[in-house]
Amino acid sequence: MIKKLTLIGVGLIGGSLARALRHAQVVNEVIGVGRNEASLELAKGLGVIDEYDTDPANAVAGADIVVLAVPLGAMKSVMQSIAP
Repeated sequence: MIKKLTLIGVGLIGGSLARALRHAQVVNEVIGVGRNEASLELAKGLGVIDEYDTDPANAVAGADIVVLAVPLGAMKSVMQSIAP
C-alpha cells in the first residue's frame, strides 16, 4: 500500500496513473504538483488528487513514492528542485 504518492505533473499521463492506483485501491493519499493552480483545483475536484502544491520540494516531503509525469525537457529542473 502506498501511503503518500506525490505526482509531479497532473496531466493526462499523471492523472490517469493516479486514477488507476485509486481504482486498484493501492494508494491512500495523492499529492499533485503543477504550475497552474486552476488545473490542480480541477484535479482535486474530480478526485484525481487529494491535495496539491505548486512547490515540488514541499510536495515530496514524506512521500513514499514520487512520480514525475512532466515533459522530458522539464525533468532535469524538476529533479534538481526536489533533490534536497
